[in-house]
Amino acid sequence: MGNIYDKINVDNIYEIDTTIISFHFDVNHNHFKIDCNPSFDTMILRKDHPNFINLYNKLKPGMTYNFKCSNWIFNLDDIIDITECQVFTVCDKVIGFVNIQNELNSLKHYDEIILETTIKKRLLINEIIRQNFIIGKKYKINCIKKFGDNFYSVLNFELVDLEN
Repeated sequence: MGNIYDKINVDNIYEIDTTIISFHFDVNHNHFKIDCNPSFDTMILRKDHPNFINLYNKLKPGMTYNFKCSNWIFNLDDIIDITECQVFTVCDKVIGFVNIQNELNSLKHYDEIILETTIKKRLLINEIIRQNFIIGKKYKINCIKKFGDNFYSVLNFELVDLEN
């Protein structure tokens, strides 16, 4: 994810990939407050936003999105847009799988892919789809942020190591 302050631009807009933890309506200020992890502050979605209904429908605890927010002093952390996270691609040899159910019970149907090269991202795959992988083969794997700081869910993959 990187340092959020590195992403601030001259338009006073920042972007952050983060997971929605909870949200609630603040009756005193007439807007929704969205708490995420990781985040440095509570983000705000105003009911008068021109795309309010579409953005509100994306607010689901546990979902990870790219949030584009205002960084101006009078509307700090106002949500401008919510989009899917950027796709991450890795090309490496699969050396095994780890069942992470004991670590995170909410991911009981997912396993972590262990690659030959150590990366900071943890690649999660549904245990049924993982049966299509052959340990010891090299794959090109496309993933998208699942939740938290370093969990990525496999979108698709293709075998690139045809020799071994």
